[in-house]
Amino acid sequence: MADVPARQWLFVHEAMRDRVALLEDAQLVEYYEESTIAPALSGSIFWTIVRDVVPAIAAAFVDAGLPEKFFLQPGPESAPLHVGDRLAVQVTRESSVGKAPRASLELDLPGHFLALLLDSDYVGVSRKITEVEERERLQALLTEQLQKAGAPWPDLKLGAIARTLAQEASAEDLRGEVEFLVERGAELMNQIACLRQTKSAPQLLYAAPSLPERMVRDRVHSDDAVLTQGLDLRANGLRPPLQRPVLPPFAARSDAAATQLSRNLFERFYVEELLQEAQLRTVTLPQGGSIVIDRCEALTAIDVNSGASTQAHTLEETAYHTNLEAARAAARQIRLRNIGGIVIVDFIEMRSAAHHEKLMWLFDDELARDPARIHLLPLDEFGLAKLTRKKQ
Repeated sequence: MADVPARQWLFVHEAMRDRVALLEDAQLVEYYEESTIAPALSGSIFWTIVRDVVPAIAAAFVDAGLPEKFFLQPGPESAPLHVGDRLAVQVTRESSVGKAPRASLELDLPGHFLALLLDSDYVGVSRKITEVEERERLQALLTEQLQKAGAPWPDLKLGAIARTLAQEASAEDLRGEVEFLVERGAELMNQIACLRQTKSAPQLLYAAPSLPERMVRDRVHSDDAVLTQGLDLRANGLRPPLQRPVLPPFAARSDAAATQLSRNLFERFYVEELLQEAQLRTVTLPQGGSIVIDRCEALTAIDVNSGASTQAHTLEETAYHTNLEAARAAARQIRLRNIGGIVIVDFIEMRSAAHHEKLMWLFDDELARDPARIHLLPLDEFGLAKLTRKKQ
């Protein structure tokens, strides 16, 4: 039997939605879906008109030509906003119940290895890249390549941030992406400069890529397996240049090698059944214990129960082994359910300090698989592990 790839991406296009699933070691760890009728706005850039100003919070609502106005709150160093001002903004957060979409005056064009910053000369590196030498290498490379690529537009101010996937990327890989993004950025900034001279109406300047394209751009590694059904991740030639996503160099190879199946891809990998587990309040552990997940407005609580677990001869060993299983399951469920905000895990009480240390080491290691930003606090005297997670 052939070895199963450590990471498998499943991309399925349906009539009304795109669906993406990630399996690690044959376990479902992430799932996303997006309507093809009303795709996500986050990342799109619009030319807008200020319609309402809220002086008390130095904010405004801007009209982008859509049913909902965008909430805009510039930084303290920005000039005051006035009704009728025309601005280029980028959507940073989708609308939610009672909240309008949020926008920013800071514009960027993300690629696979870096994000190009428009009208900024800042050059930085992702905080997840911690090695000093690698950070210095990437910063020097980006600075040099931005100067070269931006030479045809001397009045254009450009910066960049190396993304986590840029770690150990070759200078050639970075050069190709910098050149592509700088060219797109120059076109966009020239378009904005022309609009500033007119009384033009609100309009879309740059549409964020679709869900499958964003996931390939942001998340797929060169050694991941990519399987698709109903779409071709290489077929971007019909889009206007500014709407073309930047896909990594290996995307075409991965997609060309993908198996196009007549049978539903999610059925083949039992994704539908695995998704049902993500709807359950109680998740059973392999040796008879369980975790109970309760989500409320302020936080998510995960309670660990030993249940019928009989894998050890003493209460301490039973608690320890159940907690280890619970830590793995909790980390996976937090990631799969895309739980954001404060999470509290109530582990079974243990007396051994060594068991406490090993449990938290394992929990931290399991959480490190999650691409979201997570801050985990030490286990307290009540057996509670507290963490915060930024929702994906």
